[in-house]
Amino acid sequence: MLAFLKRFTPLWLTGTAALTQLIVTLVTFHHSSAAIVARADQPDLVDPMLMWAGAALQQARLEWGIWVIGGGALMVLAAAAWAASREDKR
Repeated sequence: MLAFLKRFTPLWLTGTAALTQLIVTLVTFHHSSAAIVARADQPDLVDPMLMWAGAALQQARLEWGIWVIGGGALMVLAAAAWAASREDKR
């Protein structure tokens, strides 16, 4: 919406926020899934739900949506950089 209104300066904020949110989500998911898988691999574990969660997370993988979101955030930042470079030439 900001690009259509030709307000390019706030795109730095929105692009950075989107990229930061993506990175934080990936790091949190990796940390949480690693902790659950490590706990589910304990030999004395008798919690079937935790065992199921550990088995499911071992098979979980992040698909192409991550690349789409990351690409979109980078395109927003590229638009902000392009607009800034055009302002410098004026």
